[in-house]
Parts: sequence; C-alpha cells; structure tokens
Amino acid sequence: MKIFPPAIRFVIIPTMGLLCSLDMGRSQEFPGPDQQIVLKPEMVTMSGKGSIDTLIDEQDVGKNPLHNASKTTWDLSGVSKGEYPQEFIIDLGGDRHLSHVLFWDENGHGVIRVYAGEGEDWREIVMEDGVGINKWKIHDDLDAETRFVKVVKETNVGSFGEMLVYEYTPEGAKAALVKREEMKNAAKVLEAAKANAGNRPLVDTGTLFGQLPLVDEIDVSSDPAGRTFVERPAGASRVEEILGRKTRVLPGEQEEESYFAYKVGEGKLLEQGKAYLLTVEFPEDVARAFTIGNRGGDMVRGIQTGISLGETIFGYTSTNLESLNIPLSGKHETFQQLFWLSDRTAGLEMPRGESEDRTFSPAGGFHVVFGQWPAHQTPKSEGVAISRIRLFEVPEPEKFNVQLRLPPADLPHRSLFYREEMADGVVASTEPTTRAVENVEDWYEYHFRLMNFLGMNTFAKDLLEFGAPQHWNVENGQWYHQSKLPDIWEKILPMSRKYGLTVLPYYEYAGSTGKMGIAQKGKDTTQPLKSKGDYTHITWAEAKRVDLTDPSVLEEFKRVLDLTIVKFKDQADFIGAWLRPRVSQMPISFADSTRERFASEANEGTSVTREQLQEDPELLARYYDWWNGKRKDFLLAIRQHLIDNGVGENSLVLYTAYHAEPAPPFPSIKGNGIPLVTDDPLSWNQVAGSGIKDYDRLKILTEDEVRGQHLYRDALLAPTRTWGNYEWNHAAPRPDPANYKDVDGVLNTYPFNREFTVNDPDALELFRGKSGLAMIRHYPLNENTMGETLGYFVTDVDRTGSYGMLAEALAVANGDPWYIGYTSGHIYNRPFPDAVRRFNANFLALPALPSKVLDRVSSEDPVVVRQIDAGAHGQYFAVVNTSKTPIKNVTLRLPVSGKVVEAATGTELPGQGGQVSLNLDPFELRSLHVR
Repeated sequence: MKIFPPAIRFVIIPTMGLLCSLDMGRSQEFPGPDQQIVLKPEMVTMSGKGSIDTLIDEQDVGKNPLHNASKTTWDLSGVSKGEYPQEFIIDLGGDRHLSHVLFWDENGHGVIRVYAGEGEDWREIVMEDGVGINKWKIHDDLDAETRFVKVVKETNVGSFGEMLVYEYTPEGAKAALVKREEMKNAAKVLEAAKANAGNRPLVDTGTLFGQLPLVDEIDVSSDPAGRTFVERPAGASRVEEILGRKTRVLPGEQEEESYFAYKVGEGKLLEQGKAYLLTVEFPEDVARAFTIGNRGGDMVRGIQTGISLGETIFGYTSTNLESLNIPLSGKHETFQQLFWLSDRTAGLEMPRGESEDRTFSPAGGFHVVFGQWPAHQTPKSEGVAISRIRLFEVPEPEKFNVQLRLPPADLPHRSLFYREEMADGVVASTEPTTRAVENVEDWYEYHFRLMNFLGMNTFAKDLLEFGAPQHWNVENGQWYHQSKLPDIWEKILPMSRKYGLTVLPYYEYAGSTGKMGIAQKGKDTTQPLKSKGDYTHITWAEAKRVDLTDPSVLEEFKRVLDLTIVKFKDQADFIGAWLRPRVSQMPISFADSTRERFASEANEGTSVTREQLQEDPELLARYYDWWNGKRKDFLLAIRQHLIDNGVGENSLVLYTAYHAEPAPPFPSIKGNGIPLVTDDPLSWNQVAGSGIKDYDRLKILTEDEVRGQHLYRDALLAPTRTWGNYEWNHAAPRPDPANYKDVDGVLNTYPFNREFTVNDPDALELFRGKSGLAMIRHYPLNENTMGETLGYFVTDVDRTGSYGMLAEALAVANGDPWYIGYTSGHIYNRPFPDAVRRFNANFLALPALPSKVLDRVSSEDPVVVRQIDAGAHGQYFAVVNTSKTPIKNVTLRLPVSGKVVEAATGTELPGQGGQVSLNLDPFELRSLHVR
C-alpha cells in the first residue's frame, strides 16, 4: 500500500513562472485520466448490521456522474442510533491507484470517512461532511495506492445515495507523478513567496496613503511576455511616450469594444479579505473616456477627462449626456481604489447570475482590465492610456478613515448614503463557488469599512429589489417568496453601530409576491386608463404592481417595515425608510375599484368611466390630484408608523419617483432625439452635422439654454414621456413636491448628476420641504455597452480629482441639500478619494438647518457663501468654489465676529473680525464655524 501526502493546492506553470491556486478546481469529466472501479456486493465485507447494497446499486451513473443523479438512498433503516458507527471494507482485488471518490449527498450533515490500508494500518483519505443537498460531492487528487478501502459512517445523521470510486489510468498515473514533482516545486515557491510577503518594501504611493508595502508593480512599457497579458483585438495596444513617460495606449478610433488586461499580484501570496490599494497612473493630456475593472474586488469604474462624454451615447437607457470643457492637468494622474480582496474572483469575463462560477482564487493574482467603448459611442475620446499599475498592501486601513467632526448632538445631522443597482449579484447565491465571498456578511462589512474611509455616515441597502425580498426573513413563504439568504439583514445590522453608521433601508415595493401575495392580483387592481393590461413594454416588470390607494396596500407595507425596521430598532440606528417604485410598481390605477374610491372620496359619490376621464381634461386633472393626495397620505402614514413603533420622532421617509437609472430626459426632445448639453456647442454641432450615422440624432443644448429656460426643472415635473398605446405617464407618475411643502419628515428626492441638473436654484427649491432637501445622484448603468467581450458589464463614470465633486458642490451652492444619496450602477467606490473625503467631511460638519446665500461676502464672484444660524451653537458657513479653476487667497468677510474654525477639523483660521482667507480647489466645499 502507498499513500501519498495530501496534494498542496498550488502548481507552477513553468512557461510563465506563475503561482496559481487550484483549490477551486474539480474534475469535470469522467472518464478522463481516470476510470471507474465498478463496485459489487461480493467485494464488500460488513462489520456492522447494515447493508451496502443500496449504496452501490447505480454504478452505471459513474460513466458520466455530473450529468446523472442518484435515485436510490442508502438504506440503513434497520440500524438503530446506538449501533453506529457502521463500517465496511471493500476489496478491490489488487492494488489500485485511486484518484476520486464521489458520494451523492441527499441531505443532513452526516460524516462519512474513507480509509486506505489493511489490517490495523489505515490512513484517512476522504472526509465527507454531508453539507449539500442533492449533489455529487467530489473528492479528488487522492493519489493513494491500495487494495482495500474502509468506509465508516459515523452517526445515523445524513442521507446519501450512490458511492463511486475511480482510479488513474496508466497515463493518468504518470501525470500524477509529474504533478507530485510540480507540487514539491510549488511548495518551495510558496515558502519563498511567504518570505517575500513578510519583507515587502515600503514605497511612496503618491497618494493620501503615504508609504505602504508594495506588492506588485507593472511596467506597461515593457514586453508583457513575462506576465499574464491579454488584449482585444490582438495587437491593438501600443506603447507611446506621453508627457515624458512610456504609456500603453488603445487608440480611440477603434470601431469595436477593446481592452487590455494585466494580472496583478501573481505569485505574491495575496490574502483573501485583506485590504489592498490599487493605483493606476494615466496621462491627463487629452480628452479620454475609459474603464478600469478590478476583478480582485469585483469593481468597475469609468474615468472621463476633458471634453469627453464619459457615458455612452447609444444604449437602451438615456444617459443625459453632458460634455464640459474641463481643464486638463497636463500631468500623469493617479486612480486610487481601496478594496478588500474577494475570496473568489472572476477571470476576464464578469459573471452575471448564480449559475456562473467565480473559479479563481486571488492567491494566484487577479486581472485588472482597461476597456474602452467603440469610437462611435464616445466621440472626442482619445482612448485608454496607462503609464503604471501598482498594488499595495494596506496593513491598517482604519488609520486612513475620515475622522468625521459632526455638529453637536442636539443639532440635526446630515446624511450621505448610497445603494447599488447591480452589485449584490456577487453574493446572491447559496453556493459559495458562485459568489465572491464565503461569508456574505463579510462583503457588507467591507462596505462599512469603505464608508468609514470615504467619510459617509449612513448605510442604505436594497431590501426589496424590483419587488423581490433581499436578505431578510419574510417569515411566511405564502406571503412573499423567501430570499435565498434570509438571515443576512439581521446579521449585518449590529455591525452598523460598530462602524458608527446610521441606517436607511431601501424598498422597491410592488406588493407581496408569494402565492397569497397581493401582487398576484396586481393586474386586476391596477389598470391603465385606455384599456386593461400592461402599461408599458417592460413586461417582466409588470408582473408585480399595487394600487397605493387601496388601504390593504398600506397595511402590507407596514408589515414589511415591521419585519425589517421595527423588529431591529434596538440593534441599529434607523433614520427612516427610502421608497422607490420601479416600472409600473405603483402606477396610477384606473381599475374599477380605484375609480370607485375616487368617486366616493373626491367626486361626490358619482362614478366615472374610463371614457369620461379620457374625454374630460378637467375631470382627469381632479383624478390626478386625488391620486397624488393618496400617495402623500400613504407616505405620511409610513412615517407615522415608524414613529408610533418607537423608531424615532424624527423618522424620515424619502420617496424617489424616478424609475430609471439616469435622471429624467428633457421633455422638449421629441422622437428619437438624443439631447447633449455642453459648454462647447460649436464643437458638438460639428459632430452632429458630420454625416456619421445616428449622430444627426444629437440635439445640442447649451448650459445657459437649459438653465435660462428652466428645461431641467420642467423635465423633473413633466409626465413621463409615452408613445403608442403605452401609458408610461401612468406607469411612472412624476413627483409633486409642492404637495409636501407643509409636512415634516417626507421628502420627494431631487435627481442630479450633471452640471445642468444642479445649476438652476429654482429647480432645487421646488423640492425643498420642511425637513430640508434630499438629492439622489443617479448614475447611468452603461449596461452591456462592451458587448460580450468582458461578460456582464456595468460601470459608473467619474471625473478626475476635484472635478469629480462638481455636481455635489454646485448642489450645495445652489440648493444646500441635507441628504445626498447615490444610486450606483455597480459596487460603489470613488476613484479619486481625496476630493470625495474632503467634501464629505465638510458636508457632514454642517447641521441640517436652513441656510441663506450671502451677498458681497466673497472677494471672488464664483465663490458662494451660505450662512446657517445654529442658535446657541453659533453660525456655520458653507463656502463653495463654483468655478473650473482653483482660486487662491479668496477673502471672506463674514457678517459675524469671533474665532473662525474649520468645521470639519476644528482648526482655527487666522484673521480678525470674521475676515478670513482661503485657497479653494475647483468645486471645493469648505465649512466654517463661528461661535
């Protein structure tokens, strides 16, 4: 008998010198280098009371087990609990070189152990734990030579079907010997990697992190043959000298999706769950738009510079295009991404859905992918250009957290938060091999840590996504279809306090979806005006919808709140609830029951028909007013329910009426026109008139036109554009913020992202209520705009440096929101965190109290100053540079006397009589406090 030591799960690929983890690997075809040993009853000697017959009665499935299930169960019904363990010995008839043992696992966590040997000399080669339901459990790489196999079932727990045993073919045995030698070499490399990992050189990151241990650095100008390097199309990239440095570029004229990718951290012994910093240096010499995909953290982020659009022109959702002539720095800039390394990673292609495996361990490194859209999608972009890629270890990431200096506890606080549209698919599966982390709660803890780093203070998470429960226990599967991972919400909530975060759950409510759920009757209780049926062509989303005028809908949503907020009110600091109906989830209904409620409540008991509503504009307007009032009552009742159940007297309800990812398009653009707002209309009119196919659809608008004519303000309140026989205007009814001016605690959220969305104070003022102004930055998805080249593709896009905070800074200058949220397309992160952290710290240092713009306070016109009267706590001032250029030595003459301090840091500023001097970056917010 020969039993070889367990295989080390690393192998050297000699041609590339890479250390690649194999611990995710499983043989996927039988036979291959293996052949089945068919087990028969006469080969078995039992030492217990049971029988093995039903464990080896389907040996034929062994010809291709991965495509066949076991149908019979190992019958041990005659064995009592006290008669365990049960064991038997199989005589294979001679020495056999075993390669695999498979068990069909039915249910129950019962342990079976398999030993090789004879007499009194047995060595364990397999331990089957029974963790799985109706699947083959494959134990491979056994590498044991033996004639006898002993099988022991330790307890009566656990139900199993067939047992299959395989041996190496002669060719497979030779390969196994080669593999053993490779493993020995791999062990040596592993020891060397461990030694190197403990002695990584400290290197200046060139960022806010200062010096960190350098894990890996890629010289993109050298021949990539010594690394894992991929490009598409083949040979598309080239090396050029840009701004004095060798740089790898993808020319912007590529007419198809293109990318190049390096594997980072190969052979560097990366550790799952550990914090790393990825930096990518690139020249800001011309306008560029490109994406960076970090497969180690499942993150993708877009970068735009100069006049480039950033987003794609053509897609199935509007992106509200904007091109601004942003100054170029003329130097190499640094993209920064702090992240926690996933347990499992995808390759080049990002998976979507639970059926696609993440088959790589990051111990062998991970891909960083640089992509660009086809040229027709992003005119004026010169394409990808990368000068250096580095990966750093971050041993103590908490040292870099923003130390928020919030207003005194008795003053109301502001909030910064985000939710992610297409992110949680990486942790949606019950199968660990198809998700990024072993423990899903770890993934959310990484989010909490990132929020601390970025200086955000409120955690928002989808609990209903397109009407489906996400990660909370519905308690009754007849009411709602249960989430596959229903205990995550209760596990992560206590962590929010550990990281000092308040909580704002997010709901895309559409009615309960179970067999007895009210959404099952949605097509009867919610109907369009013109005819029965669907409102839109998005049929998959129309399956769930509710009529919020129905009292039973309010009672059901209260139950949702009870199970997700009220139940946990002592475990987390909830500030309220965020509600957002998607396509047709809360439409204006014209069903019989809805019209009868209208008749009773707003039409003196007189019934109305659909035909009457269509023919009488005044009657239809009264119907709309009634429905809007019912929506207001619904939202107020939600808030009151939270207050009545002890969640908090200041509970807040945010309502986002806009169903799509980007902000609403301009209603004045008819047909297939694509609006593009710019401060360089001459340049873009040349593009629109170039004769290139589809560019004639571009409708060029200037920033001054949009602001002067209040085009965006009108777009916010205009009915959703519809066409044909659809009723998008009723499927996604617009908000009516004027109806909420007189109420506490309920706010319609204002959608923003571009400059033109935040440069009209009149538009912002429409959405202000007694509880302030809430704004949501809507990132377009850019979904599937890279074709099939990189798998499922979604990305948000950011500008470089302080220009990335343009929209937020102008929002403060022109409207002063108290709540800023983000609907991120994928996993939220920001590529230039310095400016983000500064804005966040200064924003949260201000109390959530009314402000006013001061005239003739600043020596420079582009600098806007707002004053906030905090009573006994003194006066706060928000100072915003609204220009594209830095301003040095701007003088502020504040209308108060006293010591002026930076509200975000407590640092006293020099000056007398309220006069101070500041240096401000473009679109920088600074908060001052005078007591």
